[in-house]
Amino acid sequence: NSKRQAYLEAKENVDDLTLELNSNRYGNAWPYPKLWSKTDFDASAKSLMIVQKKLFGNPLLFHFVLTGVADNEQTKSLIKEYFASLPVYASREEKKVVLKHNIPKEISETWADSQSLDHWNVYIPLESTSENYWYAEALSDLINQRLLNALREKSGATYAVYSSHTISQLQGLMMGFSYRSSTKLCQQAALITAAEITRLRYEAPSLDEVQSVRDKLRKSIEEQANNPMQYADMVSWHWVANNSLNGSKPQLDKLTPTLLYDLANKWLKPSNWNVAACYGGVDLSTWR
Repeated sequence: NSKRQAYLEAKENVDDLTLELNSNRYGNAWPYPKLWSKTDFDASAKSLMIVQKKLFGNPLLFHFVLTGVADNEQTKSLIKEYFASLPVYASREEKKVVLKHNIPKEISETWADSQSLDHWNVYIPLESTSENYWYAEALSDLINQRLLNALREKSGATYAVYSSHTISQLQGLMMGFSYRSSTKLCQQAALITAAEITRLRYEAPSLDEVQSVRDKLRKSIEEQANNPMQYADMVSWHWVANNSLNGSKPQLDKLTPTLLYDLANKWLKPSNWNVAACYGGVDLSTWR
């Protein structure tokens, strides 16, 4: 039936799980409820137009970063020409409200299946600054390293661990980690994940681990410089956050075992996490 079809499609999509976790975390304050969870078979043209007007109804709110172009002035004139022709929809300016973090709720898979997609979100009320942006990059990579070693190399519970993070003035920092495991190993994988996160809060990472984080960040920055789309996306974030390009390059020598330990101890408390895992849920009541 359509309900099972919707579930199976959502199960394949980490973004949908993230949206549901956000709704649980923020409740009625979350500005993007079911509208964003529409699937292709129940979304109407009318609802899509509502989304289009909400996101792109005012071209004056757009920001443009030009990179990898030979003639900036010519490109600017083309942007003005084509975007000036976009329709502007009448809409009231919405008051921006910093989202308050509620007590987290876990969600679980509602159909038994041979495979489980498990997703862990951590929410930290943080100022959206370049410094916090790079700290989040570093800690996210360290967590990914630890989970990959524990869940793949040591236990064989999964093959890959995927990580992502966003930081904004309204939501603060959100880091997400996801992996697939067999349903039989789901509980074990969840407990291993919780144990590794706890270990990061009570033990500083090794210098080798931190050097690996630095090397990956350095390589990522070098690769972005050769990819206009990625580079523009990164530069635009720092531009909007700081009104300048200061901070768009991290000071990698500041990343030390002590710093990452302090960040993990402050940011990774169990009360900051939401979890979507396992058919029937997973018992994390003893997680400290």
